[in-house]
Amino acid sequence: PLGCTLTHMSASGCECLLLGPEGVGKTLLLKKLLVLRAQEGQKRSSRRSEEPLATGVLPTIPTVGTNLEQLSLGKKLACSLREYGGSMAPLWSSAYEDCYMVLYVADASNPTQVAAATVLLIEALSSEKLREKPFLVLFNRKDSASRMSLVELKSIMRLDDIVETATQPITVVHGSCKTNEGLGDVLQWLTANTQKWKTLSKN
Repeated sequence: PLGCTLTHMSASGCECLLLGPEGVGKTLLLKKLLVLRAQEGQKRSSRRSEEPLATGVLPTIPTVGTNLEQLSLGKKLACSLREYGGSMAPLWSSAYEDCYMVLYVADASNPTQVAAATVLLIEALSSEKLREKPFLVLFNRKDSASRMSLVELKSIMRLDDIVETATQPITVVHGSCKTNEGLGDVLQWLTANTQKWKTLSKN
């Protein structure tokens, strides 16, 4: 179940790390991606008229340890999403070598956390084991009344400088796990990079 510690469990195939500070919505993002893909699969199989995608906040608890879920991205295409709790940041690096890509979540509505989020992001980008692995930075909670704009976030984090000097390709999305805004972009990024992994693994 989500929120529990998983031990002695390894993912086979393409793995994406889901990282970020505590309380930024990583577990909700994981749940929403699974739900959205399941709903898309049901629509294709039933051929019924399109129903609205699930929005709102699904029940979650703070992650202690890791969550590992398999996400189907299409016919014969899937990746494993491994979420690490924010409190486990000192242990993130133990998973760097086995992953293919990184999905990093920050809270767009919490100015006091931006500095910590920036430090953790730079530390991950600086790891030799992640030197060429694609990153997606999701600024969550765009729906919040206290949200910062993408321009403000980029300025505070000096994100343009980070992207320019990074050795990895970095994609930035400003969205909301509550309203699902931007999650389509996240799924497209996951699908494209999983397809790349699949192509490379055949060579």
